[in-house]
Amino acid sequence: MKKTLTEAEVKKMFEREAVLIDRGDAVPKYRAIALFGSKATNYASRPGVTSNSFGIGDYDLSYLNLKGFIMAASFYNVERIREEIEGEKTTNE
Repeated sequence: MKKTLTEAEVKKMFEREAVLIDRGDAVPKYRAIALFGSKATNYASRPGVTSNSFGIGDYDLSYLNLKGFIMAASFYNVERIREEIEGEKTTNE
């Protein structure tokens, strides 16, 4: 994925990727990393606010809630825009 995303597209992606974890829908971090990259996912991870983990004894699954997923997508968008602007700068120099 290399294009920027709209809010509507991001919410559809969330609905497609989300699974029930604990008390609500969330996207496992490994899926967010696959979609937006580790930098964006790490940026969006605010334990207890935008992210958390759910344990079943010997395994913990880290996840992003909708707010965290939108933050990761926003980071991803800004990276794409920066790449575009920096690419234009080198082309125009």
